Amino acid sequence: MPGPVFLRGETVELHTVETADLGYLQRLVNDPWVRETLGSVLPYTEPGQREWYDSLGRGDLPFLVCIEDEPVGYVELGVASRAGTAGVPRGGSTPRARLRRG
Repeated sequence: MPGPVFLRGETVELHTVETADLGYLQRLVNDPWVRETLGSVLPYTEPGQREWYDSLGRGDLPFLVCIEDEPVGYVELGVASRAGTAGVPRGGSTPRARLRRG
């Protein structure tokens, strides 16, 4: 079961990533379509997923994308500046979107 809800939208919720989610994330990144999108050629192992999780720092914002508490994907948000700019990494690129403060 994913961690607590961090953000809630009309259709999806972003839940914190917990150690219990590592198996789901390993299956996700090893899926051929996802792996090709990421540009990865090597498999992700259970120890490798754990190493990734343990390396997360305070500035890392990984989330499970969920519908009705069921994971359907993964996203990382990265705060690029205090001016309200955030990036959503996709396949090696980091597009940035301006956030409205409000």
